[in-house]
Amino acid sequence: MTRLLLVDDEPVLLIPTKTFLEKDNVDIECDTANSAHEALEKLAASPYDAIVSDYDMPEMDGIALLKEVRRCYGTLPFILFTGRGRESVVIEALNNGADFYIQRSGEPRALYAELSSKIMHAVDRRRAREALRESEKEARARIAEIETIYASAPVGLCLLGMDTRYLQVNERFAEMNGFSVEDHIGKTIRELVPDVADAAEALTQKVIETGKPVLDIEILGETPAQPGMARYWKESWVPLKDDQGQVTAINIVAEEITERKRAEEAMRETILELQTTIEELKVAEEEIRQQNEELIAVREELHAEHQRYVELFECAPDGYMVTDTKGVIQEINREGARQLNVNGENLVGKPLVIFIAKDDRVKFHTLINQVNCGAAKEMRDRRVTLQPRDDSPFQISLNIGAVCDAGDNLIGLRWLLREITAQD
Repeated sequence: MTRLLLVDDEPVLLIPTKTFLEKDNVDIECDTANSAHEALEKLAASPYDAIVSDYDMPEMDGIALLKEVRRCYGTLPFILFTGRGRESVVIEALNNGADFYIQRSGEPRALYAELSSKIMHAVDRRRAREALRESEKEARARIAEIETIYASAPVGLCLLGMDTRYLQVNERFAEMNGFSVEDHIGKTIRELVPDVADAAEALTQKVIETGKPVLDIEILGETPAQPGMARYWKESWVPLKDDQGQVTAINIVAEEITERKRAEEAMRETILELQTTIEELKVAEEEIRQQNEELIAVREELHAEHQRYVELFECAPDGYMVTDTKGVIQEINREGARQLNVNGENLVGKPLVIFIAKDDRVKFHTLINQVNCGAAKEMRDRRVTLQPRDDSPFQISLNIGAVCDAGDNLIGLRWLLREITAQD
C-alpha cells in the first residue's frame, strides 16, 4: 500500500484529488492536510510514501514546505501539483528537490492519470534507491563478515598462487607454519616450509590440470613452528576460477589432526550427548503432536463458528457493513450491496460517503467524527438520504457502532442500514 499526504488549503480541491487517486489506484491510500503546518505535524506523527502539495498557500507555501521536507525527511518523494504555472516557480521547485511539477489544468481524468503515474514513478524510484543502498550495505556487511571469519577462523585458511606463492593467509595458518602473516605473503611454500613442499607442489599441479578440488587429503611433515616433530594436517585444496573457467588461485583449508585421538574422544562424548538430546526431542515431539491435535480441534470449532457468523451476516434482512474509521467499506452483506445497487465485491475499499446524497454528506461526516472522537460508542436511527448507483435516492435509518480492539482502541465502524418505509 502506498500512503500519500495531499496538502492544499482549499478542501474543494483536496476531495476530488483524493477520490480520483483512491478510486483508480487500489494500492493508494490518501491522507489530507489543509496547510503546510498541518502536513508537517502529520509527517511527524506517521510515515508517508509521498507528498502531493499545492504551491499557493497562506503562511507557508509549497516551496517552503518542500524545503522543510527535504531538511527533515531527505528524499521523501514530493510532487508540486498546482494551478500556478510561472516558470520561476517550476525552476525553484526543481532546484529545491521536487520530484515532479504538475500544473493543475486540462481534462481531469488525463490530469489525475498523469499525477498517479508521476506518484508511482517517484515512489518506485525512491524504493529502488533504498533497496540499492540496503543491498550495498548488506554486501559490505557480508565482506566484513567474511574478512572477520577469515581472520578468526579456528582452522588454517590460505590463498595460494599458481606458483605456490602465498597470496593470503589467516593467523591460524601462520601459526601452524611458525611465521607471521606478513612473512608469508609473496613467499613460496618451498622457501618457508620445505619439508612439505614436494607434496604441496604435486597437489598444486593436480588442481591446475584437472580444475577439480582435492578434498580431505592428509599431509605429513615438519614446520619451523615445531621443528623435529612430525605433524599431520587434513587439508582441502579448492580451485578459484575466472569467468572462463581457468584456475587462477587455490583456496586451502588446513586443520591439524596430530591430536586426532583426543578429538575422536571428544567426538564420542558429543555423540552420547546427541543421543540424549535426541531422546529428549522425541519426548518433546510427542508433546507438540498432542498440542497440535488440540489446536486443530479448536481451529475447527472456530471455523464452524465463523461460518455461522457469515451466514447470519449475509442473510440478514437489513444492510450490514464494516468500515474503517474513515468510512471505507471493508465488509458488506447482500442486502447492503442491494441497497447501494453495486456488487458486494466491488464495494470493498470504497468510501461509503460516495453513496450518501450530497446534501447529507456533512451530516454523515459529523456522525463518523462523533464516534471517532469518543463522543459516542453507538448512535441509532440517524436518518440520511442514500444515493444508490444508477438508481433513485431514498431515506435510510443508520445505526453506527464503534469496533474496538482488546485495548479498547477504535479500529473500525459497524453499520446497520434500514430502508425507511411509509409506515416509518
